[in-house]
Amino acid sequence: MKNEKPAPSGAGTFEESIDRRPEKSAEKEAAAQAGKKYISPPPLHGIHQWMMKAAWQARRAKLSAEETVEAMYAHEEGARRRFEPVEVESAVEKVFNTEVVSGRKKKSRAPEVIYNPEKAEAVAKAWPFDLDHFKVGSVEPEPWELEPSELLGGLFC
Repeated sequence: MKNEKPAPSGAGTFEESIDRRPEKSAEKEAAAQAGKKYISPPPLHGIHQWMMKAAWQARRAKLSAEETVEAMYAHEEGARRRFEPVEVESAVEKVFNTEVVSGRKKKSRAPEVIYNPEKAEAVAKAWPFDLDHFKVGSVEPEPWELEPSELLGGLFC
């Protein structure tokens, strides 16, 4: 019985898709093996995610779309299943037709501190009470007000 499984989106039968795969000439096989080193091997599960990841890996490695397709088909024997018709080509097409946005500048997390004397004066005048009031009411003396013996006693007692 012949396998007449239709491919998704009217791409033809499985046999027709095999005819569209890259030819296995010695030159193309060498190019596929050379491109294969830039792509991670396919996993046991999640082949669709792998195809997109592999296409991005090849694009970052500066492979052409054709070289990427050949390199991905070179990984087919290590995959859990044969690739579906035009599955590889559509993944490569999506990746290679995507505009890459690069060079984004990250915003500085530290705010820029600018001292404005007029603004500081306005805040100080608008403050509702005198800060010296807190110094007078403080029970603990400031460290610079202590004698050396009192300071050492406070540290080691």
